[in-house]
Amino acid sequence: MAIDLREIYKPHTGQSEMHNSPAKVKVLVCGRRFGKSRYALFELLKTFIDSWDFPVGPETVPPFHAWVVAPAMPQARQAWDELINFIPTELVAEGGIHLDEHFIYLRGSEGRSWGKIEVKSAFDPENLQTAGLDFLWITESQDISDKAFEKGLPTLRSPQRMGKAVFEGIPSLWPDHWFRRVFMSAKRGREGYYWKQATAFENPLLSDESKAEIEADRELLPDKAWRRLYLAEFSE
Repeated sequence: MAIDLREIYKPHTGQSEMHNSPAKVKVLVCGRRFGKSRYALFELLKTFIDSWDFPVGPETVPPFHAWVVAPAMPQARQAWDELINFIPTELVAEGGIHLDEHFIYLRGSEGRSWGKIEVKSAFDPENLQTAGLDFLWITESQDISDKAFEKGLPTLRSPQRMGKAVFEGIPSLWPDHWFRRVFMSAKRGREGYYWKQATAFENPLLSDESKAEIEADRELLPDKAWRRLYLAEFSE
């Protein structure tokens, strides 16, 4: 089964750079409207397709397992809506979309690597453990608690799992938050980690009208808040 994601997704320059990185963990501190969550969605789908060539034994169930984690289910709604709208039907098992439970069963290639994507809330961190993951996407990372991250990180350390992750959001508000610690570790050159810090204005797909509206938001927001939201600048 050949799937060409380029038929439904044309990444902009910054997104292409992120896709091209071979790093297992990608830490994205980017302004609103940069396109980081759309990138993460298609990085997840690309990883599933790549998993068809990743050998696993019969004891690995499901053969591919991914989580999308948001601070709470209302914040997960956009990621869920985009997931069920953009995922190619060829990748979805028959009856595989479970709307009430927010998970999707995936169809493998020639009997290999079927999988499961779950959308989960970090509101109760105790729900974020026990699984071994091939892909962990944490969205709105700045609002995810340290405790939730401590539960989620070990899911990437399981045998016969790809252990890939995307942590994305705007800058966290205090320096000891896990998202900033991981970002700074990646920036210092941690092996297997990629980092990117980008402003909203670095999205070439934004129209002049959208850019003007973002600029006009300066009148409505405190300067530090505006710079954090759109320029991805860290602020205490």
